[in-house]
Amino acid sequence: MCRSTAAGLTVDAASDLVTRHSYGEAVPKRNLTLTKILEQAAERIDSTGRNDITIGELADDLGVRPSALYNHIDGLDALKHELAVHSTDAVANHLLDAVVATSGADAVCALAHAYRQFADQHPGQYASQLLPPAAPDDSLATAQQRIVSVFIRVLSSTGREGDAAVHAARTVRSAIHGFVALESIDAFTSPVNRSASFDHLVDFLVAGLATT
Repeated sequence: MCRSTAAGLTVDAASDLVTRHSYGEAVPKRNLTLTKILEQAAERIDSTGRNDITIGELADDLGVRPSALYNHIDGLDALKHELAVHSTDAVANHLLDAVVATSGADAVCALAHAYRQFADQHPGQYASQLLPPAAPDDSLATAQQRIVSVFIRVLSSTGREGDAAVHAARTVRSAIHGFVALESIDAFTSPVNRSASFDHLVDFLVAGLATT
């Protein structure tokens, strides 16, 4: 059985589960880039816990005029789309790190706890990555498929193949996301420890996978 920990999960090797995306180092404000804009936008929505941002607020954070942002984005809708791609890649990277060098039940546990950890530490980005793609083949759909790929490969490591792995991945992700979504709106009003409930959920999923 795996248990919730405040320190998170440790990994010790690179993984070939899915292609890893990363972002560049921050640059001086005078050298504004899309990467810098998205990093600041992610920081803002995480600080508020909401996927809610304006061009004016972001420009103030960056110390530039709003017009400067339009050299890199076409407007608020475009900003939210690019931010969703950025956030989705961040989720995928976090999950990928968590499941490196694991398989089977251990991988399922690591994946579940990493998913909840990201939502807790980056609530704004977690909400942002739920934005629906504009088209089946746009950059957001591609980024979201990276998350799906991590889940499928983890569930494949439990001995499932093809459609069976996809069904299991959908089931596990739905259960974890459901808990995280309810937790994010403080829907659990009982004084019973939430982490203990999450551990119970993960144990329940692992046990179910072992018998089906």
